[in-house]
Amino acid sequence: MTSRLAPPRDLFAGTAEHYIRYRSQYPHAALDEIARASLPLGGRVLDMGSGPGTIAIALAERGLDVTAVDPSPDMLVAGSRDAEQRGVRLQWLEGDSEHLPEVTGVATVTIGDAFHWMAPHDKFLQALDQMVEPAGLLAVLSRRAPGAPRPAWHTAISEVQARYLHDDPQAAAHGYRARVEADTISVLRRSPFSRIREFRFRHMTSATIEEVVGRQYTRAFSSPALLGDRLPAFDRDLHAALQAAEPSGAYLDTTESQLLLAER
Repeated sequence: MTSRLAPPRDLFAGTAEHYIRYRSQYPHAALDEIARASLPLGGRVLDMGSGPGTIAIALAERGLDVTAVDPSPDMLVAGSRDAEQRGVRLQWLEGDSEHLPEVTGVATVTIGDAFHWMAPHDKFLQALDQMVEPAGLLAVLSRRAPGAPRPAWHTAISEVQARYLHDDPQAAAHGYRARVEADTISVLRRSPFSRIREFRFRHMTSATIEEVVGRQYTRAFSSPALLGDRLPAFDRDLHAALQAAEPSGAYLDTTESQLLLAER
């Protein structure tokens, strides 16, 4: 019998603080590009799959009227608290691609590393076509562009994940096993938002071992909720593997991020 797959809100339970503390930020240049494209439209920005507001708060800081939407109440509470501490005001709504909020005047919809959660894509994009203003746009952000290389030490992460998650049906379904990424550009080209501009932003990040490990607990296929009682051993083995892979303790990563701006 096939086990029932956990919904995103369950898989991401307990990850909100990891997101805020450990998830890498998007390049400032990418967020600036979204703001430049959105400000003249004058409408609301809807950030789908917002998590704790990584994109939403950054755009609100750039003067945009932002509504953050996520299926996880924990994410929304953590994001609201973080926004308040940063002196930023925006709206937080519970929802997902199949339960879109009833909002009007949407000029821009942003999706950061969450497009794969918006399936079925065609239905979702048709629904956005009814919400977004005629001159509006869709902005899809990826921290790591398709095909961008990973650092050598990332192999250590993959090997530990393989030992702990190779036979886990939840991990397989939510991305661990050679996940076939949706070809986002092809999906958009057959949608109402078929006019696409692509931007790439090359940048380097540096992380400590705690930051690298912490980021693994923000992912659906290695979240604390999914690992359960395997978490202490996974954490121990991941630390050991990363220390062996990069004894310097400086985890450098030179990569490219991708921004797609899609219009009708």
